Amino acid sequence: MPEADLDAAAPRTMKRPGRFVAELVRRGVWSTAADGWTIHDYLDYQPSKARVEEDRKKNAERQRRFAYRKKTRDQQKGQAPNAVSNALSTPLEDKPNAVADGVTNATPSRPAPKGDNSLRSSSPSPRGDPDFEAFYAAYPKRVARKAAEAAWAKAMKDGADAAMVIAGAKRYAGERHDENPRYTKNPATWLNQGCWLDEPQVRQRERTVTENDERIAQFLRGSPVARGPEPPRRELPPGEAP
Repeated sequence: MPEADLDAAAPRTMKRPGRFVAELVRRGVWSTAADGWTIHDYLDYQPSKARVEEDRKKNAERQRRFAYRKKTRDQQKGQAPNAVSNALSTPLEDKPNAVADGVTNATPSRPAPKGDNSLRSSSPSPRGDPDFEAFYAAYPKRVARKAAEAAWAKAMKDGADAAMVIAGAKRYAGERHDENPRYTKNPATWLNQGCWLDEPQVRQRERTVTENDERIAQFLRGSPVARGPEPPRRELPPGEAP
């Protein structure tokens, strides 16, 4: 760094570049020379002019080779037979099948509008597991289908028998017939709890009818009928007639 160029090289915000250079010399980053200062290890961080010119030559040569290879590939592609040009060179009247060499004689059809559903399938999309469909149809309460499908898949993965689960759903539907649907379990809950393994439950209405029939039979046989506990009698205050 020549001493004459110090003011030009120093930033404009540096008011005293001489003090800054003196600090650099004190720390050993710069060293004094005959006409200025020498920056240590400058070429390790700043390439020399010869290196810059050499890198420019290498880049130019690399770009030249790339352009040459690209031009060669383009020329090779141009020499290959062109299917489109061959097809267009043949008269259309010489193509009885209406399709030859990639060219079609038929008038192109108009594209179907976006709102036209005539090309779409009218049949609904097929369901998944047919065993699950049979279970879901037999179950007395059809709610939360996605949760039921997930519970069914988990039960099948755990080794449950599909036929046994379907039979259990039919049995549960019979038990819940004419009962309050509020207390009927959701299908996902019923599957997650493994309720198809439960023992058959006697319906509340059937249990009441059976108990009444037994009481009638005991009455006809002359046997004492079991009665429930009598309600407590209300005691009257003294002097009040019953």
